[in-house]
Amino acid sequence: MIPNIPSSVVGERVEALPDLAPDSGGGRGGRGGRSRQDLASLPAELISQIGNRCHPKLYEEGDPAEKLELVSGTSVFISRAQLMNCHVSAGTRHKVLLRRLLAAFFDRSVTLANSCGTGIRSSTNDPSRKPLDNRVLHAVKFYCQNFAPSFKESEMNAIAADMCTNARRVVRKSWIPKLKLLMADSDAYSAFLADSVKMEADALGAEQGFDPASLEAVAAAAAAGRQQ
Repeated sequence: MIPNIPSSVVGERVEALPDLAPDSGGGRGGRGGRSRQDLASLPAELISQIGNRCHPKLYEEGDPAEKLELVSGTSVFISRAQLMNCHVSAGTRHKVLLRRLLAAFFDRSVTLANSCGTGIRSSTNDPSRKPLDNRVLHAVKFYCQNFAPSFKESEMNAIAADMCTNARRVVRKSWIPKLKLLMADSDAYSAFLADSVKMEADALGAEQGFDPASLEAVAAAAAAGRQQ
């Protein structure tokens, strides 16, 4: 089972990624209230499939930008819109839900690619890689285990580590075109430099070379001077 979140972490907030909801400035009803089009709740079709296993506030209409505490007492917050998006994408698949939540809290190129996942296994390739934020990670795993009680923590840890590995692979692939471009530029510069050196060498050779006919003329002029 996942250990309880220490009470000492209460009070800290983890800001979620930018909200996926539309701009909250428009579409408001009278007296500053929101129109029903601006409110959001889980689709009835999804509720019929997963029942009451989601965050309790997702079953009632509310502001998509509202910050929800993922698990009570953890002070790990996510917007209503983001959490709904995770559930709609995952449906009944608890492993997909875990991946969606981890992606919502941890940036791929900045955090996941530079992390060793859960920190249970040390990184032999790069000891500088740090584990993911333990407080956020435990809140996400606790939420997913409430969603699917049979979801083992060892499976969650493996998924988190796999996401970090995949993130590094994606980041490396994104650098390949840039490296090829740099290499092409380097090869072009090397060819240009080689041509420049050759041209300079040819020019110096032409300046330092001599014509045998001109040498004979100089010798003849010197001899005539001695006879005078």
